[in-house]
Amino acid sequence: MPGTAAVLQSVAKDKNGIGYGGAAYGAGAKHIKVKKDDSSPAIDPTEETVLSGAYPISRYLFVYLNTALNKGEIAAFLSWVRADEGQAVVKDIGYFPIQKEFRTTSK
Repeated sequence: MPGTAAVLQSVAKDKNGIGYGGAAYGAGAKHIKVKKDDSSPAIDPTEETVLSGAYPISRYLFVYLNTALNKGEIAAFLSWVRADEGQAVVKDIGYFPIQKEFRTTSK
Protein backbone atom coordinates (compact mmCIF):
# COMPACT_ATOMS: atom_id res chain seq x y z
CA MET A 1 0.00 0.00 0.00
CA PRO A 2 1.27 3.50 -0.72
CA GLY A 3 0.56 4.87 2.77
CA THR A 4 -1.26 4.63 6.07
CA ALA A 5 -4.57 5.94 4.75
CA ALA A 6 -4.63 3.30 2.02
CA VAL A 7 -3.76 0.50 4.46
CA LEU A 8 -6.49 1.45 6.89
CA GLN A 9 -9.09 2.07 4.19
CA SER A 10 -8.36 -1.38 2.80
CA VAL A 11 -8.50 -3.02 6.24
CA ALA A 12 -11.76 -1.23 7.04
CA LYS A 13 -13.36 -2.86 3.97
CA ASP A 14 -12.08 -6.39 4.68
CA LYS A 15 -13.63 -8.17 7.66
CA ASN A 16 -10.52 -10.40 7.84
CA GLY A 17 -8.01 -7.60 7.18
CA ILE A 18 -5.34 -6.49 9.61
CA GLY A 19 -2.93 -3.60 9.32
CA TYR A 20 -1.05 -0.91 11.18
CA GLY A 21 -1.27 2.83 10.69
CA GLY A 22 -1.44 6.22 12.32
CA ALA A 23 -4.23 7.03 14.77
CA ALA A 24 -5.59 9.85 12.62
CA TYR A 25 -6.42 7.41 9.83
CA GLY A 26 -8.24 4.83 11.95
CA ALA A 27 -11.86 5.83 11.33
CA GLY A 28 -13.85 2.81 10.22
CA ALA A 29 -11.27 0.26 11.31
CA LYS A 30 -11.51 -1.83 14.47
CA HIS A 31 -8.73 -1.08 16.93
CA ILE A 32 -7.36 -4.14 18.69
CA LYS A 33 -5.47 -4.70 21.90
CA VAL A 34 -1.81 -5.66 21.51
CA LYS A 35 0.56 -7.52 23.83
CA LYS A 36 4.21 -6.58 24.21
CA ASP A 37 5.01 -10.27 24.72
CA ASP A 38 3.26 -13.50 25.72
CA SER A 39 3.30 -12.66 29.44
CA SER A 40 2.05 -9.08 29.07
CA PRO A 41 -1.56 -7.93 29.21
CA ALA A 42 -3.27 -6.87 25.97
CA ILE A 43 -3.40 -3.06 25.80
CA ASP A 44 -5.97 -0.93 23.95
CA PRO A 45 -4.53 1.89 21.77
CA THR A 46 -5.95 4.87 23.66
CA GLU A 47 -4.48 8.33 24.13
CA GLU A 48 -3.66 7.46 27.74
CA THR A 49 -1.91 4.16 26.95
CA VAL A 50 0.03 5.60 24.02
CA LEU A 51 1.21 8.68 25.95
CA SER A 52 2.19 6.60 28.99
CA GLY A 53 4.12 4.11 26.85
CA ALA A 54 1.91 1.20 27.95
CA TYR A 55 0.71 0.54 24.39
CA PRO A 56 3.65 -1.29 22.79
CA ILE A 57 3.35 0.05 19.22
CA SER A 58 3.76 3.79 18.75
CA ARG A 59 6.09 6.36 17.27
CA TYR A 60 6.65 10.07 17.40
CA LEU A 61 6.31 12.47 14.48
CA PHE A 62 9.39 14.69 14.50
CA VAL A 63 9.97 18.24 13.28
CA TYR A 64 13.57 18.90 12.26
CA LEU A 65 14.82 22.47 12.25
CA ASN A 66 17.96 24.36 11.37
CA THR A 67 18.53 26.00 14.78
CA ALA A 68 19.82 29.17 13.09
CA LEU A 69 16.27 29.64 11.73
CA ASN A 70 14.54 29.11 15.10
CA LYS A 71 13.60 32.76 15.58
CA GLY A 72 10.85 35.19 14.69
CA GLU A 73 7.78 33.68 13.02
CA ILE A 74 9.29 30.19 12.87
CA ALA A 75 9.97 30.17 16.63
CA ALA A 76 6.48 31.53 17.30
CA PHE A 77 4.91 28.83 15.13
CA LEU A 78 6.87 26.03 16.81
CA SER A 79 5.98 27.42 20.23
CA TRP A 80 2.29 27.47 19.19
CA VAL A 81 2.50 23.87 17.94
CA ARG A 82 3.87 22.75 21.32
CA ALA A 83 1.33 24.81 23.28
CA ASP A 84 -2.10 23.57 24.36
CA GLU A 85 -3.76 25.46 21.47
CA GLY A 86 -1.62 23.77 18.82
CA GLN A 87 -1.94 20.39 20.48
CA ALA A 88 -5.75 20.79 20.45
CA VAL A 89 -5.51 21.00 16.64
CA VAL A 90 -3.32 17.88 16.62
CA LYS A 91 -5.97 16.07 18.66
CA ASP A 92 -8.84 17.40 16.50
CA ILE A 93 -7.15 15.93 13.41
CA GLY A 94 -7.05 12.55 15.14
CA TYR A 95 -3.49 12.25 16.39
CA PHE A 96 -2.48 12.00 20.03
CA PRO A 97 -0.97 15.17 21.54
CA ILE A 98 2.51 15.30 23.04
CA GLN A 99 2.96 14.80 26.75
CA LYS A 100 2.42 17.84 28.98
CA GLU A 101 6.10 17.99 29.96
CA PHE A 102 7.06 18.71 26.32
CA ARG A 103 4.57 21.54 25.85
CA THR A 104 5.22 25.27 25.96
CA THR A 105 2.98 28.21 26.77
CA SER A 106 1.36 30.22 23.96
CA LYS A 107 2.64 33.73 23.37
